[in-house]
Amino acid sequence: MFNTIFGFVFLLIGGIVLFTVSNTMNTAVIERTVEIGTLRATGLRRSGIRRLFVTEGAILGVVGAVLGARAGTEFVVDD
Repeated sequence: MFNTIFGFVFLLIGGIVLFTVSNTMNTAVIERTVEIGTLRATGLRRSGIRRLFVTEGAILGVVGAVLGARAGTEFVVDD
């Protein structure tokens, strides 16, 4: 029973994080259309631009996960 509740909470938090990161990346793409056009005009292919945004999203996700885990550990574990 307890594992089921924690599993549900884990899925809920995972869904929220996934939505937040995808929304942030979508906003970044929309706000940077001029930059994308400039990169395309200088010869960067679509795959290069995609790689740029995927890398940015991955870094954002990893840093957020590390900071969240660190903050959670500090909050839960009292020394």
